[in-house]
Order: sequence, then structure tokens, then C-alpha cells
Amino acid sequence: MKLSTNNRAFLLGLAISSGLIFSNISYASSNKSFSGIPIQGALNSMQLTQLTTQDDEENDAEMQGQIKISWLQSFQDNTKLAQIKQDEAVALGNKTGLGQVIQAKLDEDEGYLVWELGMIGNHGNLMKLTLDAGNGNALKLEVKDQEDED
Repeated sequence: MKLSTNNRAFLLGLAISSGLIFSNISYASSNKSFSGIPIQGALNSMQLTQLTTQDDEENDAEMQGQIKISWLQSFQDNTKLAQIKQDEAVALGNKTGLGQVIQAKLDEDEGYLVWELGMIGNHGNLMKLTLDAGNGNALKLEVKDQEDED
């Protein structure tokens, strides 16, 4: 089968672009940093999967928060460092559509300042949603099983 010059050029372009696409995919999967999901409204199932994967230590990516704190700073009152204040963090947690925030605590996670929000889910389950204290992005979601509560 003889190919015309146009067909050869098309196939060559297709091969090159495919190679670029696959190399970008492999680069993205090897780049294991995670800076969170902006909360614009209720989280979708894909976002929830990504957040719960972040709670799994074997599968999580390297968390990248906005406010890096030292080990010593984690024992201090860091409320002045937080760009997102407690009432904003609670409002963001309630905006996710997951349930109702019942507790908000400023804490350190993997060297970054975060808000840990205790929530009662829409189906009565307990959850902990971790938000970046710098920009309010959702970083991690832990859903407690009934067995965990015993």
C-alpha cells in the first residue's frame, strides 16, 4: 500500500503528538504533589475519590499546603498565620455538600498549617475534612466507619 505525502505527514504528526501526550501523562503520574481541590460548591465523586485517596498513606501524593510551619511552630498558637479564618473554614466545609461541620481545629499536617474539620455526614457517618489554612483548598477526607467508633 502506497501512501501519499499528505497521508505520511498526517501519520507522522499523529505519531509525534501521541508520543507527546503519553510522555505528559507519565510525567503527571510521576509528579506526586497535591495542593488540594478548590471548594466551589458540592464536591463531585471524582474529587471525593482524590481526597479519600490522600488519606491512604500508601497511595497519597505529597501534600503541598500554602503555609509551611516548623515542628516547633506546631506547638504554638498559629491563628495569626492562617489566611483562612475559622468561620471561613467552617463555611467552606459546609459548602462541600458532605454534611455539617461540628468542630474546627487549626493543626499541622505534614509540615503545613491546616484546618481539621469534624463533620457529621449526610448519612450520619463521622468525617474529618482537612483544608489548607492558606487558601481553603480541600486536602484530605477521612470517613470513619462504624467499626472505627468502637
